[in-house]
Amino acid sequence: MNLVRHTLLGLFFFATIVLLGVVTIYLGDVTTKADRVTLTAYFSTVEGLGKGDPVMVYGVQQGRVTDVAFTPGTPPPERRLRVTFVVDQQITLRQGYSIAIGSPSLLGGRQIELLAGEGAPLSAAEYEQLRGVADANLMRNLAGILEENRGDVHRILASVANMAEDVDLGRRSLADLALSKEANADLNAALKGARSTIATADSFFREGGQLLADARTQGGAIQTIVYDADFAARLKGGVAGFAAAGERLGRGEGLLGKLTTDASDAAWNDFAALAADGRALVSDVRAGKGAVGRLFSDPAMEDQVVTIVTRFSGIANDAAALLDAARRGRGVMGLLLADDEARRNVERIIDQVGRAIEDAREAAPVSSVASFLFGNL
Repeated sequence: MNLVRHTLLGLFFFATIVLLGVVTIYLGDVTTKADRVTLTAYFSTVEGLGKGDPVMVYGVQQGRVTDVAFTPGTPPPERRLRVTFVVDQQITLRQGYSIAIGSPSLLGGRQIELLAGEGAPLSAAEYEQLRGVADANLMRNLAGILEENRGDVHRILASVANMAEDVDLGRRSLADLALSKEANADLNAALKGARSTIATADSFFREGGQLLADARTQGGAIQTIVYDADFAARLKGGVAGFAAAGERLGRGEGLLGKLTTDASDAAWNDFAALAADGRALVSDVRAGKGAVGRLFSDPAMEDQVVTIVTRFSGIANDAAALLDAARRGRGVMGLLLADDEARRNVERIIDQVGRAIEDAREAAPVSSVASFLFGNL
């Protein structure tokens, strides 16, 4: 009894699992018979389509294939196979409809891809003659494309083989293959410039390192700046002096400091007034006002000045002639300058006149007394 009971229990669970699988696979979407539409289409080949494969309406699963069978008799090739499938909702096929067998992925599997079309609705007779194609087979389409373009494929493969050989032998680089001649030339120029820049930077760093090493071990300005404490102190003092000068400038002290304060306004006003007076004076001179203006603009004044200058020039010429004659010993001045005897005579006369004047001065008091004593007699 226990054995029978366990057997019945196992059969019950097995039937339950099978029923659950059927419901899951075939009845995932509970629909009524009134909503379903059964369609039949004819194919020349179905590419492995079988009963239970999904039906996709605009990419959404809406049914399954219920039967795949050969058409009885000797139908034409395009009607060789009859496929019956159910769509789980009411659908109206129109002119331009498409029923194709495709593959959901490269891993395999088949499905019907249904597009309802955009034209006028089909008649009842046209529903009896639905046609489908299996062009959605990826591998067959790929094989057809390769067959149609066999020559191009051979040329492409030959070109790829030649390029691979050139790259392997060093005749061309990957940049030559990927870029145009102009772009490749620009790339080579950029790489050359980059190499030059890197070489320059490397040389700069090496020379800088050598310079720092020399600064540590040898004398020079860099060693003085870096290692001389006295120089650092003087430099610090100079910086402090500049800082102090900047502070004094900020406080308005000194000549430059006053230029940044209100005290400079009076000086600026004086300078502006002086500039205005200068402009006014220049304007008056150009207008002929005053003596200077008349000198620049009055023709009569100009003639007078020219006359005066001419007369002074004549006087200067006469003076030059007299001096020249005197140098040559001509005239009284010439005798005085060139004749020693005449010069001595003039000197004696001057001496005598001087003594006479001195005697007159000495005799003046006596005459004054006599005039006082006897002048009233």
